[in-house]
Amino acid sequence: HARMTGFFDGLHLYAYFCAMNCAWALLCELSTYLVLFNAALIFICSLGAPVWCSRGASALAHRARDVAFGISLPLLIVTQIYIIMLPDRSWATARAAQFLQAVYAFATHWGSEIVRTQATYLYGMAWSVLELTGFSELLPSVAQRTDAWHGLTTAAASLWSIAESRIPATTLDSVRVASVVVQRVGDIVPAAVRAYFEGFALLLNNAGAPAEVATVAADAVSGSARVVEVFRVILDSLMYPLDVLISLQLKLAGHAYSNMGNKWLSAAYNLYTYVLSSPWFMRIAWWGCVGRSWWLLADHVKLYPGANAFWVYTVPFTVLRALITSGLRFVRRSFEELLEAYGHALAFSTSACARLGFLGDILLIPVTLVWMGWPLYLPYRAASRPLYLPAITAVCMCVGWGRGIIKENWVLHRPPRDARAPQR
Repeated sequence: HARMTGFFDGLHLYAYFCAMNCAWALLCELSTYLVLFNAALIFICSLGAPVWCSRGASALAHRARDVAFGISLPLLIVTQIYIIMLPDRSWATARAAQFLQAVYAFATHWGSEIVRTQATYLYGMAWSVLELTGFSELLPSVAQRTDAWHGLTTAAASLWSIAESRIPATTLDSVRVASVVVQRVGDIVPAAVRAYFEGFALLLNNAGAPAEVATVAADAVSGSARVVEVFRVILDSLMYPLDVLISLQLKLAGHAYSNMGNKWLSAAYNLYTYVLSSPWFMRIAWWGCVGRSWWLLADHVKLYPGANAFWVYTVPFTVLRALITSGLRFVRRSFEELLEAYGHALAFSTSACARLGFLGDILLIPVTLVWMGWPLYLPYRAASRPLYLPAITAVCMCVGWGRGIIKENWVLHRPPRDARAPQR
Protein backbone atom coordinates (compact mmCIF):
# COMPACT_ATOMS: atom_id res chain seq x y z
CA HIS A 1 0.00 0.00 0.00
CA ALA A 2 2.82 2.41 0.88
CA ARG A 3 4.58 1.55 -2.37
CA MET A 4 1.44 2.20 -4.38
CA THR A 5 0.87 5.47 -2.54
CA GLY A 6 4.43 6.60 -3.29
CA PHE A 7 4.08 5.64 -6.91
CA PHE A 8 0.79 7.52 -7.16
CA ASP A 9 2.29 10.67 -5.58
CA GLY A 10 5.41 10.43 -7.73
CA LEU A 11 3.26 10.06 -10.82
CA HIS A 12 1.53 13.33 -10.07
CA LEU A 13 4.79 15.10 -9.22
CA TYR A 14 6.50 13.90 -12.37
CA ALA A 15 4.94 16.63 -14.47
CA TYR A 16 5.98 19.25 -11.93
CA PHE A 17 9.58 18.01 -11.94
CA CYS A 18 9.60 17.95 -15.73
CA ALA A 19 8.44 21.56 -15.83
CA MET A 20 11.13 22.60 -13.33
CA ASN A 21 13.85 20.76 -15.26
CA CYS A 22 12.66 22.34 -18.47
CA ALA A 23 12.79 25.82 -16.94
CA TRP A 24 16.27 25.15 -15.53
CA ALA A 25 17.46 23.84 -18.92
CA LEU A 26 16.14 26.97 -20.64
CA LEU A 27 17.85 29.16 -18.03
CA CYS A 28 21.15 27.34 -18.60
CA GLU A 29 20.83 27.60 -22.39
CA LEU A 30 20.10 31.34 -22.29
CA SER A 31 22.94 31.87 -19.82
CA THR A 32 25.29 29.99 -22.13
CA TYR A 33 24.13 32.21 -24.98
CA LEU A 34 24.98 35.31 -22.93
CA VAL A 35 28.32 33.81 -21.87
CA LEU A 36 29.27 33.23 -25.49
CA PHE A 37 28.41 36.83 -26.35
CA ASN A 38 30.36 38.28 -23.41
CA ALA A 39 33.32 35.97 -24.04
CA ALA A 40 33.43 37.04 -27.69
CA LEU A 41 33.15 40.72 -26.69
CA ILE A 42 36.00 40.39 -24.17
CA PHE A 43 38.10 38.55 -26.74
CA ILE A 44 37.58 41.32 -29.28
CA CYS A 45 38.18 44.10 -26.74
CA SER A 46 41.44 42.48 -25.62
CA LEU A 47 42.55 42.13 -29.27
CA GLY A 48 42.71 38.36 -28.95
CA ALA A 49 44.88 38.38 -25.82
CA PRO A 50 44.61 34.61 -25.12
CA VAL A 51 46.33 33.98 -28.46
CA TRP A 52 49.38 36.23 -28.04
CA CYS A 53 49.53 36.80 -24.28
CA SER A 54 49.84 33.51 -22.42
CA ARG A 55 51.41 32.90 -19.02
CA GLY A 56 54.92 32.82 -20.46
CA ALA A 57 54.56 36.07 -22.41
CA SER A 58 56.79 39.06 -21.79
CA ALA A 59 55.94 41.91 -19.44
CA LEU A 60 55.42 44.21 -22.44
CA ALA A 61 52.75 41.86 -23.82
CA HIS A 62 50.99 41.80 -20.45
CA ARG A 63 51.04 45.59 -20.27
CA ALA A 64 49.67 45.84 -23.82
CA ARG A 65 46.84 43.52 -22.79
CA ASP A 66 46.16 45.65 -19.69
CA VAL A 67 46.02 48.77 -21.87
CA ALA A 68 43.51 47.10 -24.21
CA PHE A 69 41.41 46.03 -21.24
CA GLY A 70 41.60 49.48 -19.67
CA ILE A 71 40.49 51.23 -22.85
CA SER A 72 37.60 48.80 -23.37
CA LEU A 73 36.53 48.72 -19.70
CA PRO A 74 33.91 51.51 -20.11
CA LEU A 75 32.50 49.65 -23.13
CA LEU A 76 32.20 46.42 -21.15
CA ILE A 77 30.53 48.16 -18.20
CA VAL A 78 28.01 50.04 -20.35
CA THR A 79 27.28 46.86 -22.30
CA GLN A 80 26.47 44.96 -19.11
CA ILE A 81 24.25 47.82 -17.94
CA TYR A 82 22.41 47.70 -21.26
CA ILE A 83 22.04 43.90 -21.02
CA ILE A 84 20.61 44.13 -17.51
CA MET A 85 18.04 46.70 -18.61
CA LEU A 86 16.96 44.95 -21.80
CA PRO A 87 13.46 44.14 -20.40
CA ASP A 88 12.92 47.87 -19.80
CA ARG A 89 15.10 49.33 -22.52
CA SER A 90 12.37 51.81 -23.49
CA TRP A 91 13.01 53.90 -20.36
CA ALA A 92 15.59 52.26 -18.06
CA THR A 93 18.59 52.80 -20.33
CA ALA A 94 17.83 56.51 -20.59
CA ARG A 95 17.63 56.67 -16.79
CA ALA A 96 20.94 54.83 -16.59
CA ALA A 97 22.49 57.34 -18.99
CA GLN A 98 21.21 60.22 -16.89
CA PHE A 99 22.55 58.55 -13.74
CA LEU A 100 25.99 58.01 -15.28
CA GLN A 101 26.07 61.59 -16.51
CA ALA A 102 25.08 62.82 -13.05
CA VAL A 103 27.78 60.71 -11.42
CA TYR A 104 30.37 62.00 -13.90
CA ALA A 105 29.29 65.61 -13.36
CA PHE A 106 29.31 65.15 -9.59
CA ALA A 107 32.75 63.53 -9.60
CA THR A 108 34.13 66.17 -11.96
CA HIS A 109 32.70 69.09 -10.00
CA TRP A 110 33.65 67.90 -6.54
CA GLY A 111 36.98 66.50 -7.71
CA SER A 112 37.98 69.81 -9.27
CA GLU A 113 36.57 71.67 -6.26
CA ILE A 114 38.60 69.56 -3.81
CA VAL A 115 41.77 69.94 -5.87
CA ARG A 116 41.22 73.69 -6.20
CA THR A 117 40.53 74.11 -2.48
CA GLN A 118 43.56 72.07 -1.43
CA ALA A 119 45.81 73.88 -3.90
CA THR A 120 44.58 77.28 -2.69
CA TYR A 121 45.09 76.27 0.94
CA LEU A 122 48.61 74.95 0.34
CA TYR A 123 49.53 78.01 -1.70
CA GLY A 124 48.25 80.35 1.01
CA MET A 125 50.06 78.43 3.73
CA ALA A 126 53.32 78.39 1.75
CA TRP A 127 53.05 82.10 1.02
CA SER A 128 52.36 82.82 4.69
CA VAL A 129 55.49 80.90 5.68
CA LEU A 130 57.52 82.80 3.10
CA GLU A 131 56.21 86.13 4.34
CA LEU A 132 56.82 85.18 7.98
CA THR A 133 60.41 84.17 7.32
CA GLY A 134 61.06 87.02 4.89
CA PHE A 135 61.95 84.81 1.94
CA SER A 136 59.07 86.26 -0.08
CA GLU A 137 61.14 89.41 -0.65
CA LEU A 138 63.80 87.30 -2.36
CA LEU A 139 61.33 86.05 -4.98
CA PRO A 140 61.44 87.79 -8.37
CA SER A 141 58.72 90.25 -9.24
CA VAL A 142 56.33 90.00 -12.17
CA ALA A 143 58.47 92.32 -14.29
CA GLN A 144 61.58 90.29 -13.51
CA ARG A 145 59.84 87.04 -14.42
CA THR A 146 58.61 88.60 -17.68
CA ASP A 147 62.11 89.79 -18.56
CA ALA A 148 63.55 86.38 -17.71
CA TRP A 149 60.98 84.60 -19.87
CA HIS A 150 61.62 87.02 -22.74
CA GLY A 151 65.36 86.40 -22.45
CA LEU A 152 64.81 82.66 -22.37
CA THR A 153 62.65 82.69 -25.50
CA THR A 154 65.17 84.93 -27.27
CA ALA A 155 68.03 82.57 -26.38
CA ALA A 156 65.99 79.57 -27.53
CA ALA A 157 65.23 81.27 -30.85
CA SER A 158 68.91 82.10 -31.32
CA LEU A 159 69.95 78.52 -30.56
CA TRP A 160 67.34 77.20 -33.00
CA SER A 161 68.54 79.54 -35.75
CA ILE A 162 72.13 78.39 -35.19
CA ALA A 163 71.08 74.74 -35.19
CA GLU A 164 68.95 75.25 -38.30
CA SER A 165 71.91 76.67 -40.19
CA ARG A 166 74.09 73.67 -39.32
CA ILE A 167 71.64 70.76 -39.37
CA PRO A 168 71.20 69.08 -42.78
CA ALA A 169 68.05 69.83 -44.72
CA THR A 170 66.91 66.19 -44.67
CA THR A 171 67.06 66.14 -40.86
CA LEU A 172 65.08 69.39 -40.67
CA ASP A 173 62.44 67.93 -42.98
CA SER A 174 62.22 64.85 -40.78
CA VAL A 175 61.79 67.04 -37.70
CA ARG A 176 59.05 69.06 -39.40
CA VAL A 177 57.24 65.91 -40.52
CA ALA A 178 57.50 64.48 -37.02
CA SER A 179 56.11 67.68 -35.52
CA VAL A 180 53.19 67.62 -37.97
CA VAL A 181 52.48 63.97 -37.12
CA VAL A 182 52.57 64.72 -33.40
CA GLN A 183 50.23 67.67 -33.92
CA ARG A 184 47.80 65.55 -35.96
CA VAL A 185 47.85 62.79 -33.34
CA GLY A 186 47.29 65.38 -30.63
CA ASP A 187 44.21 66.57 -32.52
CA ILE A 188 42.87 63.09 -33.30
CA VAL A 189 43.22 61.51 -29.86
CA PRO A 190 40.89 63.93 -27.99
CA ALA A 191 38.33 63.67 -30.80
CA ALA A 192 38.50 59.86 -30.69
CA VAL A 193 38.09 59.81 -26.91
CA ARG A 194 35.15 62.20 -27.15
CA ALA A 195 33.48 60.08 -29.83
CA TYR A 196 34.13 56.95 -27.75
CA PHE A 197 32.27 58.31 -24.73
CA GLU A 198 29.58 60.01 -26.79
CA GLY A 199 28.83 56.61 -28.28
CA PHE A 200 27.87 55.36 -24.81
CA ALA A 201 25.43 58.22 -24.36
CA LEU A 202 23.98 57.56 -27.82
CA LEU A 203 23.63 53.85 -27.02
CA LEU A 204 21.79 54.44 -23.76
CA ASN A 205 19.73 57.52 -24.62
CA ASN A 206 18.31 56.25 -27.92
CA ALA A 207 17.75 52.68 -26.79
CA GLY A 208 13.99 52.97 -26.77
CA ALA A 209 13.64 54.70 -30.14
CA PRO A 210 11.57 52.94 -32.79
CA ALA A 211 13.37 51.04 -35.51
CA GLU A 212 12.22 53.44 -38.23
CA VAL A 213 13.41 56.49 -36.31
CA ALA A 214 16.68 54.79 -35.48
CA THR A 215 17.20 53.90 -39.14
CA VAL A 216 16.51 57.45 -40.28
CA ALA A 217 18.76 58.83 -37.55
CA ALA A 218 21.50 56.41 -38.50
CA ASP A 219 21.35 57.63 -42.10
CA ALA A 220 21.70 61.21 -40.99
CA VAL A 221 24.60 60.91 -38.57
CA SER A 222 28.22 59.95 -38.77
CA GLY A 223 29.80 56.54 -39.03
CA SER A 224 30.30 56.24 -35.27
CA ALA A 225 26.54 56.41 -34.76
CA ARG A 226 26.09 53.66 -37.34
CA VAL A 227 28.45 51.46 -35.35
CA VAL A 228 26.45 52.22 -32.20
CA GLU A 229 23.21 51.35 -33.98
CA VAL A 230 24.57 48.01 -35.21
CA PHE A 231 25.84 47.23 -31.71
CA ARG A 232 22.42 48.09 -30.26
CA VAL A 233 20.72 45.71 -32.69
CA ILE A 234 23.11 42.93 -31.59
CA LEU A 235 22.37 43.63 -27.92
CA ASP A 236 18.62 43.71 -28.51
CA SER A 237 18.82 40.31 -30.19
CA LEU A 238 20.17 38.77 -26.98
CA MET A 239 16.71 38.76 -25.46
CA TYR A 240 15.02 37.38 -28.57
CA PRO A 241 15.19 33.70 -27.45
CA LEU A 242 13.47 34.50 -24.14
CA ASP A 243 10.76 36.49 -25.95
CA VAL A 244 10.20 33.59 -28.32
CA LEU A 245 9.98 31.06 -25.48
CA ILE A 246 7.42 33.11 -23.55
CA SER A 247 5.40 33.68 -26.74
CA LEU A 248 5.39 29.93 -27.42
CA GLN A 249 4.30 29.26 -23.86
CA LEU A 250 1.42 31.67 -24.23
CA LYS A 251 0.39 30.13 -27.55
CA LEU A 252 0.55 26.65 -26.07
CA ALA A 253 -1.54 27.73 -23.09
CA GLY A 254 -4.07 29.39 -25.37
CA HIS A 255 -4.34 26.27 -27.52
CA ALA A 256 -4.87 24.12 -24.41
CA TYR A 257 -7.42 26.57 -23.03
CA SER A 258 -9.53 26.30 -26.18
CA ASN A 259 -10.10 22.59 -25.35
CA MET A 260 -10.89 23.19 -21.67
CA GLY A 261 -14.34 23.44 -20.12
CA ASN A 262 -13.50 23.28 -16.45
CA LYS A 263 -13.65 26.55 -14.47
CA TRP A 264 -10.73 25.49 -12.31
CA LEU A 265 -8.60 24.91 -15.39
CA SER A 266 -9.72 28.28 -16.71
CA ALA A 267 -8.60 29.96 -13.49
CA ALA A 268 -5.24 28.17 -13.70
CA TYR A 269 -4.89 29.32 -17.32
CA ASN A 270 -5.67 32.92 -16.38
CA LEU A 271 -3.11 32.79 -13.59
CA TYR A 272 -0.55 31.23 -15.91
CA THR A 273 -1.04 33.85 -18.60
CA TYR A 274 -0.97 36.61 -16.02
CA VAL A 275 2.35 35.40 -14.66
CA LEU A 276 3.90 34.98 -18.09
CA SER A 277 2.63 38.35 -19.27
CA SER A 278 3.85 40.17 -16.18
CA PRO A 279 6.82 42.49 -16.71
CA TRP A 280 8.31 41.32 -13.42
CA PHE A 281 8.34 37.72 -14.64
CA MET A 282 10.30 38.85 -17.68
CA ARG A 283 12.70 40.86 -15.52
CA ILE A 284 13.30 38.11 -12.95
CA ALA A 285 13.78 35.46 -15.64
CA TRP A 286 16.19 37.66 -17.58
CA TRP A 287 18.12 38.75 -14.50
CA GLY A 288 18.45 35.10 -13.52
CA CYS A 289 19.97 34.35 -16.94
CA VAL A 290 22.31 37.33 -16.66
CA GLY A 291 23.41 36.38 -13.13
CA ARG A 292 24.16 32.80 -14.12
CA SER A 293 26.02 33.99 -17.22
CA TRP A 294 28.29 36.14 -15.04
CA TRP A 295 28.90 33.18 -12.74
CA LEU A 296 29.88 31.04 -15.75
CA LEU A 297 31.99 33.88 -17.15
CA ALA A 298 34.24 33.72 -14.08
CA ASP A 299 35.73 30.48 -15.44
CA HIS A 300 36.38 32.17 -18.79
CA VAL A 301 38.41 34.92 -17.10
CA LYS A 302 41.05 32.29 -16.31
CA LEU A 303 42.15 32.64 -19.92
CA TYR A 304 43.47 36.12 -18.99
CA PRO A 305 45.86 35.39 -16.07
CA GLY A 306 47.10 38.46 -14.25
CA ALA A 307 44.96 40.89 -16.25
CA ASN A 308 44.48 44.30 -14.63
CA ALA A 309 41.90 46.47 -16.36
CA PHE A 310 42.54 49.36 -13.94
CA TRP A 311 46.26 49.59 -14.69
CA VAL A 312 45.74 52.32 -17.31
CA TYR A 313 43.85 54.45 -14.81
CA THR A 314 46.38 53.99 -12.01
CA VAL A 315 49.43 54.71 -14.19
CA PRO A 316 49.19 58.54 -13.86
CA PHE A 317 49.08 58.29 -10.06
CA THR A 318 51.93 55.77 -10.06
CA VAL A 319 54.03 58.01 -12.30
CA LEU A 320 53.20 61.06 -10.19
CA ARG A 321 54.15 59.22 -7.02
CA ALA A 322 57.41 58.02 -8.60
CA LEU A 323 58.22 61.55 -9.79
CA ILE A 324 57.54 63.05 -6.38
CA THR A 325 59.57 60.34 -4.64
CA SER A 326 62.45 60.71 -7.10
CA GLY A 327 62.34 64.49 -6.80
CA LEU A 328 62.41 64.39 -3.01
CA ARG A 329 65.21 61.83 -3.09
CA PHE A 330 67.17 63.97 -5.56
CA VAL A 331 66.67 67.09 -3.43
CA ARG A 332 67.77 65.25 -0.29
CA ARG A 333 70.81 63.79 -2.01
CA SER A 334 71.76 67.15 -3.52
CA PHE A 335 71.34 68.87 -0.16
CA GLU A 336 73.47 66.26 1.58
CA GLU A 337 76.18 66.57 -1.09
CA LEU A 338 76.04 70.36 -0.83
CA LEU A 339 76.44 70.22 2.95
CA GLU A 340 79.28 67.76 2.57
CA ALA A 341 81.05 70.01 0.07
CA TYR A 342 80.41 73.03 2.32
CA GLY A 343 81.93 71.25 5.32
CA HIS A 344 84.80 69.95 3.21
CA ALA A 345 85.63 73.52 2.17
CA LEU A 346 86.08 74.57 5.81
CA ALA A 347 88.03 71.39 6.59
CA PHE A 348 90.40 72.01 3.66
CA SER A 349 90.87 75.67 4.65
CA THR A 350 91.54 74.68 8.28
CA SER A 351 94.10 72.03 7.33
CA ALA A 352 95.86 74.46 4.98
CA CYS A 353 96.00 77.17 7.63
CA ALA A 354 97.21 74.68 10.23
CA ARG A 355 100.29 73.97 8.12
CA LEU A 356 101.19 77.68 7.82
CA GLY A 357 101.82 78.20 11.53
CA PHE A 358 101.29 81.73 12.88
CA LEU A 359 100.23 83.04 9.47
CA GLY A 360 97.61 80.31 9.32
CA ASP A 361 96.29 81.36 12.72
CA ILE A 362 95.68 84.84 11.34
CA LEU A 363 94.19 83.69 8.01
CA LEU A 364 91.81 81.24 9.69
CA ILE A 365 89.92 84.05 11.45
CA PRO A 366 88.42 85.74 8.31
CA VAL A 367 87.86 82.36 6.65
CA THR A 368 85.88 81.18 9.66
CA LEU A 369 83.90 84.41 9.87
CA VAL A 370 82.94 84.23 6.22
CA TRP A 371 82.08 80.53 6.44
CA MET A 372 79.89 80.97 9.53
CA GLY A 373 78.44 84.44 9.08
CA TRP A 374 77.54 84.67 5.39
CA PRO A 375 73.77 84.00 6.05
CA LEU A 376 73.56 87.44 7.71
CA TYR A 377 74.39 89.06 4.37
CA LEU A 378 71.07 87.94 2.84
CA PRO A 379 68.74 89.98 5.11
CA TYR A 380 71.14 92.90 4.89
CA ARG A 381 71.15 92.74 1.09
CA ALA A 382 67.38 92.31 0.90
CA ALA A 383 66.75 94.91 3.64
CA SER A 384 64.31 92.54 5.31
CA ARG A 385 64.01 92.39 9.07
CA PRO A 386 61.95 89.16 9.25
CA LEU A 387 64.73 87.42 7.35
CA TYR A 388 67.15 88.01 10.22
CA LEU A 389 65.52 85.31 12.35
CA PRO A 390 66.29 82.36 10.00
CA ALA A 391 69.68 83.95 9.19
CA ILE A 392 70.66 84.04 12.88
CA THR A 393 69.46 80.47 13.29
CA ALA A 394 71.60 79.40 10.32
CA VAL A 395 74.62 81.22 11.77
CA CYS A 396 74.22 79.45 15.12
CA MET A 397 74.05 76.11 13.36
CA CYS A 398 77.14 76.95 11.31
CA VAL A 399 79.03 77.97 14.45
CA GLY A 400 78.27 74.69 16.19
CA TRP A 401 79.10 72.67 13.10
CA GLY A 402 82.21 74.69 12.23
CA ARG A 403 83.73 74.35 15.70
CA GLY A 404 83.77 70.58 15.38
CA ILE A 405 85.30 70.73 11.89
CA ILE A 406 88.01 73.21 12.95
CA LYS A 407 88.87 71.26 16.07
CA GLU A 408 89.22 68.01 14.20
CA ASN A 409 91.28 69.30 11.27
CA TRP A 410 93.41 71.79 13.25
CA VAL A 411 94.64 69.18 15.67
CA LEU A 412 95.09 66.63 12.92
CA HIS A 413 97.22 68.80 10.60
CA ARG A 414 98.91 71.09 13.14
CA PRO A 415 102.67 70.27 13.31
CA PRO A 416 103.98 69.28 16.76
CA ARG A 417 105.34 72.03 19.01
CA ASP A 418 108.78 70.41 19.01
CA ALA A 419 108.90 70.46 15.23
CA ARG A 420 107.98 74.17 15.17
CA ALA A 421 110.66 75.11 17.75
CA PRO A 422 113.84 76.59 16.16
CA GLN A 423 116.97 74.55 16.32
CA ARG A 424 119.65 75.94 18.62
